[in-house]
Amino acid sequence: MSDKKKNVRKHIQAGLIMPSQRVGKMIRKRFPKRRIQKHVDIAVTACAEYMLRELLKDSADKVDEGKKYMKPEHIHQALNSKTCEVRGMFPSQISGLYKLSE
Repeated sequence: MSDKKKNVRKHIQAGLIMPSQRVGKMIRKRFPKRRIQKHVDIAVTACAEYMLRELLKDSADKVDEGKKYMKPEHIHQALNSKTCEVRGMFPSQISGLYKLSE
């Protein structure tokens, strides 16, 4: 019997849900001739996961009681609200969403 360790992916070791390997691959494709630090994909994935979590939490608050599904306009309302923590991180004009009157 061999006592080999089971390989565990980096994002699972870091406690993330989103795969950091894909993010690292996108970064390396975007900046092909630059040196990139070893764990930058973990940091970028953690930031993206945090922003997505906050956005979904704020948009879930916009869904009415008794409704089951979150629609794109709920996400747009959450982006336009003044209490959204990640409000300045996204562009004001998102394709496919229309501006809602508040």
